[in-house]
Amino acid sequence: MKISTNFSSDVSTAVRSLLVIVWSATLLAVFCLIWLIYEAAGFHTEIPGLHKRLSVLESSVKNTALTEDMEKPDLSVLMNTRNKVSAINAITKTRGISTVVLLEHLEKLLPSQARLVSLHHRATQGEILLIATAVNAAPLSEFLLKLEQDPVFSEVLLLHDIQGKADTSVQYEIRLKVRS
Repeated sequence: MKISTNFSSDVSTAVRSLLVIVWSATLLAVFCLIWLIYEAAGFHTEIPGLHKRLSVLESSVKNTALTEDMEKPDLSVLMNTRNKVSAINAITKTRGISTVVLLEHLEKLLPSQARLVSLHHRATQGEILLIATAVNAAPLSEFLLKLEQDPVFSEVLLLHDIQGKADTSVQYEIRLKVRS
């Protein structure tokens, strides 16, 4: 009885495939090794510059720590400065609205027949002194009524009316207080 097998042809193709995979993996590993050596050499050239940069940063941190310890002001100096700043803020504090917003608001209230001649805004006192003019008293009376009804102003006082330069014009001097 004779048994014949065909193992040798299958083994040779499997061995060839295995050898190709092993050689490919070896070549890939050699390529990666060469690449890593190249990158390490590049990092090696950067090390002296990085050491120098690190020493500069460490010295600046030490200098900053020394100056922070030396520059701490005394508590009395801090309190004195705080009081001065509070006094300055109290002096410059304005009440009510800014002059620009005030002009915009007055423009909306002023009738088309009347004109503002003068405006003096004392922001720290919350007072406004203005002079308005018109051809006759009707537009100015309407303006006074609108000012009295406006929620922005707490007091509207007609100080006096002034005869204008032209005989037909009328001027009113009005004092307003801004509601706080």
